[in-house]
This record gives sequence, structure tokens and C-alpha cells, in this order.
Amino acid sequence: LVNGTLQNQVNVSSNETDNKTGNNTTDVYKPNMTVVKLALNKTVIVGENVTFVIVVTNTGDCNLTDIAVYEDYKDTEYELVKFIDETHKWTNSSNVFTYNGNLTPGSSANFTLVFKTLVNGTLINMVNVTSNETENKTSNNNTTVYKPNMTVVKLALNKTVFVGENVTFVIVVTNTGDC
Repeated sequence: LVNGTLQNQVNVSSNETDNKTGNNTTDVYKPNMTVVKLALNKTVIVGENVTFVIVVTNTGDCNLTDIAVYEDYKDTEYELVKFIDETHKWTNSSNVFTYNGNLTPGSSANFTLVFKTLVNGTLINMVNVTSNETENKTSNNNTTVYKPNMTVVKLALNKTVFVGENVTFVIVVTNTGDC
């Protein structure tokens, strides 16, 4: 029920022999991990890149093995343009990022993903992390993607004028974007 050292002792007796004792010591681990997904830019404009850092931390008391981060995104909203792993401990296959090795207690491992934004709105990016020793963990982060736009109309208040007269224009600039 709890982590630590489980010591178990048995006593055996019979009518024909002396009592005998057997002992066993078992280490009980409590594996755990956290995942954090950090957006390095909370707002961008359509066509710009948004960068996320994914950090997996072993918060348990034993090594974690076969750690896999499943990146969930829709190709219609943004596209993966760069995978950055300065530690060379992660591999990518079809948007599944696998940690190559064991993550020791108290250690963290991270990688960076860069996406090009394709449409405006709220970009919700989620990851799901698994390991052999723990339950799945999820994390997400939102980035607001804006699509700036404007229109300009120039209206002449005088349709005709004579030489030397002033011509007056009204210029109307309208923000038709979302920022």
C-alpha cells in the first residue's frame, strides 16, 4: 500500500520438527511523473511560428522506462515544422516522441516543437505521456492566433472642381481583422 521496504516473515511449525522462520525483503516503489507543455509565445499572427517546450519529470522513486509523448494536433490548424532535441535523447516517429533511456527519479527530460500556424483562433495543443511504470499523463497549452486585416476606402466629397479649388477626400480605414 505504501512505498518503501516491505519486510515479510513467516514462522512454520509441525509436531515433528522445530519451528522454522523464513524472511523476505521487497522494495516497493511508487512511480510517478508529470508533464508540462509550455508555450513560448502566447499570441502569434497567422503564418508565424508558435513554439512549445514539453518537459517530462520523474517525480517517483524509481526509474521510468519506455516514455512516449504523443503529440495531438490537427494538420488543418498548424503544421509541425521543427523538432528540437539538444540532448539527443528523443526520437520522433509519426508524432510520437520516445525517450531513449531511463528517466531517473528527480530527473527531467525535454524537447521543443515548432509549429507554423495556418488559421486564426485558439490553438489548443495537447500531449499525452506514457511510461511502463505510470498512468498516462496529459498537458496542454493554448496560443491565440490572430489574423490581422484591414480595408481602406477613399471617397471624394467633391465629384467635380475647377482649377484652383480644393478637393476634399474622406479616408476610412476599417480593422476587419481579429486583433
